Amino acid sequence: MLRVSNLCKSYGPVKAVDNVCFELEKGKILAIIGPSGGGKSTVLRLLNGLETPDSGSIYFINSQGYIENGTFGLVFQEYNLFPQYTVLGNLTLAPKLLKKNYSQAIEILEKVGLTDKKNNYPSQLSGGQKQRTAIARALMLKPDILCFDEPTSALDPKLTEEIVNIINQLKGEQTIIIVTHDMDVMRGTADITAIMDNGKLRLDI
Repeated sequence: MLRVSNLCKSYGPVKAVDNVCFELEKGKILAIIGPSGGGKSTVLRLLNGLETPDSGSIYFINSQGYIENGTFGLVFQEYNLFPQYTVLGNLTLAPKLLKKNYSQAIEILEKVGLTDKKNNYPSQLSGGQKQRTAIARALMLKPDILCFDEPTSALDPKLTEEIVNIINQLKGEQTIIIVTHDMDVMRGTADITAIMDNGKLRLDI
C-alpha cells in the first residue's frame, strides 16, 4: 500500500501542494481531477522524484505493516519518447543502461498492441501509438505505482477509448494513479476518485 502523508511543495508564495494525504491499496486505480494549476501534476512529480517536497512523507507499507521500498513509473503528457530510437529501442534503453532484464519488451508490446510497430520510430506513429509506447516503456522497469499525467489530453474520442481499455487491462495487476481533466476517463477507470484545487486534495468526490 502507498501512503502519502502531509505532502507539501511551495514555489515562492504559491502552495502548489498543500498538506496532501492519501492511501492507495495495491492493484487499485486512483484518478485525480481538477483545474489546471491545481497541483495535480506537481503531486506526480513529487511521487516520481522529479521534485523534492518541502515536507511530508511518501512510503510503501507491506501486508505485515512494515515500511518497504517501492518504485514509481511516469507516463508523461507529451510522451517524451526518444526520436532517435525505435519503439523497441525506447523500451529497452533504460533497462540496458541500468543493467536490468529487458527480455519482456515484446510481451509488453503485445499487451499494448504494438508488436507490429516495434521497428518504427516515434515520427512514424500516431498520437495513440505514441501514448501506448510511453505506457509500455514505463512498464519495462516494473514500477509498483504507474502514474499517468493527462494520458488522453491530445487524443480524439476513439483513441481515448483505446487508452482507457489498456488502463483497464492493467487493473488489478498494476497500481495506478491518473491525473486527468476527462471525466469519462475517470469514470471509466477509477476505483477511487479525488479532486485537487489550490494545492489541496479531497478524496471520494
